[in-house]
Amino acid sequence: MPSTYTGNNTLTLQAFNENPNSWGSILNTVLELVDSSLDGIEAVDVAGSAPTATLTIADGASAQARSRVLNFTGARTVTNITVTIGPNTAEKIYWVRNSTTGGFSVILAQGSGSTVTIAPGAWALVFLDGAGSGAGVTTLTSFAMAGSSSGITILQPSAVASGTLTLPAATDTLVGRATTDTLSNKTLATPTITTNATVPLVIGGTGTTSTLSLRSTSGAGTTGADIVFQTGTNGSTEAMRISNSGSSNFGKIWTAGLQATGNATLSRGDLVAFGTSSDGAALTWDVQTNAGNASVMARLRPRWRANLGYALDVFAGSWNNAYDPGSAVATFESVGNLKIGGTADRATTAGTNQVVIFNGTAPVGTLANGASFYATSGEMRVMDASGNATLLSPHDAETNEWIYDSTHTPTGKRLKISVEKLLRFVNDHFGLDCVMEEE
Repeated sequence: MPSTYTGNNTLTLQAFNENPNSWGSILNTVLELVDSSLDGIEAVDVAGSAPTATLTIADGASAQARSRVLNFTGARTVTNITVTIGPNTAEKIYWVRNSTTGGFSVILAQGSGSTVTIAPGAWALVFLDGAGSGAGVTTLTSFAMAGSSSGITILQPSAVASGTLTLPAATDTLVGRATTDTLSNKTLATPTITTNATVPLVIGGTGTTSTLSLRSTSGAGTTGADIVFQTGTNGSTEAMRISNSGSSNFGKIWTAGLQATGNATLSRGDLVAFGTSSDGAALTWDVQTNAGNASVMARLRPRWRANLGYALDVFAGSWNNAYDPGSAVATFESVGNLKIGGTADRATTAGTNQVVIFNGTAPVGTLANGASFYATSGEMRVMDASGNATLLSPHDAETNEWIYDSTHTPTGKRLKISVEKLLRFVNDHFGLDCVMEEE
């Protein structure tokens, strides 16, 4: 009776009383073939442009397809190559690597069934089902790794370049090593980082219209859900804050969209805001003397006035847990007007290139090397350094007659002369024609 062969690795099975003088040599060959089948590594050269190749496990003899590890090599020049393993009845497990150059894949087949594609540079653990003419090849897509190891371990969802590596359960985590590792050229679609991340450069995209969006929270967001920019030693200095309400801050400048806690220097072009053509603020700059309560603040507010164009309001308010700007203390209008103490316009024509002073509290006392201009009861007055307050719009409030009215405020002495009455008397007494009225 002649020898037969095993189904998977085609090892020689000698018949009884066969090969009486050479059975030992044949047995040694079988053991060598078993060794190759268990742990052999075979380099298979598939260089060139041929689209197909065949590897067959020869009966009782050495063959490339017998080795446990198949490493495909060579320079591919045109297309992927399909390698068919025979016989199609052999059930085999292989470690396969595509070490070819040229950027083409190796496709492993056994019959008309499924195939496995190994991308350039990739490894795959594959199983040949030995189902005959319809035999197929599948890849091991999931396995457990336990214990510890050293060196480089590649986890790959499949033998091809794309796919998904999935953890068994949603609560599972990838635990990092004690050392810092680098993850390069990977796209993280929606990662969640629970502590902190060191990112030297953040880019919104590669397109000409790419947008970079920052969010403080994925929830509803309430007071305190701010975006904070920190500088200094380990972020010890808060350089800028964007609050949940939409206001921001940097430097010593607070605005209706920009608020600050540190020091800042603004040069030309540093701060630009676009408002609407309505009678309201386009941008506000607030300056605070200190960070505590009850501190004095000043506010500059550019705004649009429908009849006079742009104006700049100056406020001097106070801070006591909340800013109270009060009323504007001065307004600069684009038509050349400066208004102090109010913003009202004249009833008929507002006018241009003028200084308008609204009623205020009259000064008292002397002023070294200075004079004061002010308005009381709708009248304009001037006070010199000695404290003499003189009416500049010289008309009596009741009779509208021309008068001279001056008070020495340090002593309270007042000099009031009815100039118009005096001149009318002189004019009438001497028969002069110096006083004339026109309707």
